[in-house]
Amino acid sequence: MLEYVATNYKICHTLLNESENTSFESKLMNVARNFLIKNWLTENKIGKSKSEYISTFIVSGSIHVIKHWLVNNMDKPPQQIAEIINNIANNGTRGIEGSG
Repeated sequence: MLEYVATNYKICHTLLNESENTSFESKLMNVARNFLIKNWLTENKIGKSKSEYISTFIVSGSIHVIKHWLVNNMDKPPQQIAEIINNIANNGTRGIEGSG
């Protein structure tokens, strides 16, 4: 997904710009949250009630990391941003490495 964002930088930056209408961001959040919830319920990993809160936390944080990346003119490769998001989503702050 981040490769797509990088390839379509201008449009994604415009659609996720904080000063713009946030309806795109809300739709994106809902799609991503529903995807996570469905997967967790299918795999019996997390109950529905908890999955709604956890997915909101993960998706919101991920979107804001992507927005920060776009504002910084994609200063890191998409693979590195994906790794940061995945590590934190899967391991919490234990997923953070000491290197910059």
